[in-house]
Amino acid sequence: MERIVREILTDLERTRENLLALSDEIWLDIDHNSNEAVEAGSAFKVAYNDKMAAFGQVASEISELVQAYTTVRIEEEEGEGDGADVCEELRVRVIQALDLETPHGLSENFTYKRPYGFVLRDRAVKDLVAWKHLYRLVCQTVVSPDSGGKRGHVQEARPAWIGGFSGFSSTPEGLRVPMVIAEGVYVEANLSANGVRDAIKRLLKSADIGESELRIYLREDRDAAREVG
Repeated sequence: MERIVREILTDLERTRENLLALSDEIWLDIDHNSNEAVEAGSAFKVAYNDKMAAFGQVASEISELVQAYTTVRIEEEEGEGDGADVCEELRVRVIQALDLETPHGLSENFTYKRPYGFVLRDRAVKDLVAWKHLYRLVCQTVVSPDSGGKRGHVQEARPAWIGGFSGFSSTPEGLRVPMVIAEGVYVEANLSANGVRDAIKRLLKSADIGESELRIYLREDRDAAREVG
């Protein structure tokens, strides 16, 4: 049952991400030199965004309810956390496992692609299944005391972060699908893969961290390597 539950929860998250990606593609496919096309496309986007916000909220609530009842976690990533919390041996092992795959950067198009893991400075995480999970962990990594960025710990620097990075909010109000980063700190989770990419780019810039310091690994690379092997 555990395997089936995890597959269903993963499918639910992937469906949400695919629907968001479809919205992005439809908008980019509009003839923006045609006023009629832009008007029709804008009306579609408004309606679609409202439906997606409702779907995203319900999907999150269903996922949290199922995970709480079954104790099956959709996120079972293995990785290095905040310094002393996890041993150096584990961090090195995760990085070595990830480096067998192809790293990707924030200049790429991630539409319909799936994250597997990332390395950012002294943190490495693998076995991710959704972009919003990667986004949450990158946010937490950037504002950790060991991140090397210009900010301090998220709890100590919460007012500065909320004021310095427009992606953070002190309340869930105003966010379509709020995701908790820490107590009193929220980000928008209703983002496509490329939406997450763009949000991370703004976050790293606000923290004076170079984009090249983040390496992203995709499930497509891992699956392809497994098939070849």
